[in-house]
Amino acid sequence: MVLTNEIREAVAARPAHPRLSRMTDILDYEYAAILLTRCEYDGAFATPPAPLALATTERPRWLDVGGASAFHESAPAYAKKLLPTTPRTELAENRAIMLTARAADPNAGKRPQDAHVKRGAPTGYQPYYYYVDGVVSRDNFRCTIGARITRRTISAGPCGRARRCPR
Repeated sequence: MVLTNEIREAVAARPAHPRLSRMTDILDYEYAAILLTRCEYDGAFATPPAPLALATTERPRWLDVGGASAFHESAPAYAKKLLPTTPRTELAENRAIMLTARAADPNAGKRPQDAHVKRGAPTGYQPYYYYVDGVVSRDNFRCTIGARITRRTISAGPCGRARRCPR
């Protein structure tokens, strides 16, 4: 506990960002948030500070080469295929994840809604398995991909793999 207090004091002695907010939760975990201006947000990445002299663990590699490069160095071969090229060894190098709507997805942009619990206005969300026009019969049972399902139907699911639809 003495070392923890020394580290806390050493961190508190460093110059802080003017809009830094430190928080401690009910489990005594500490968090920090910094409200950035537009200029700071759009600007260059800041250089991470040098490690404290009291640090008992080695400096994480990603602080020197960037997160994308550190991931690529330590990732198994199948995960490296996710990146189209080898990342540059720079802190600013990252591989942002973007969400894009699928053009063939009938539920893109629609909030899921339970068919049996009516809350709020209808959203038009279509469950993966459904009955055409809400008429419950064997001949009206469908997958969202549009295939009519019978006991012998084998269709490609959203993942692209062939599978037997449920009976």
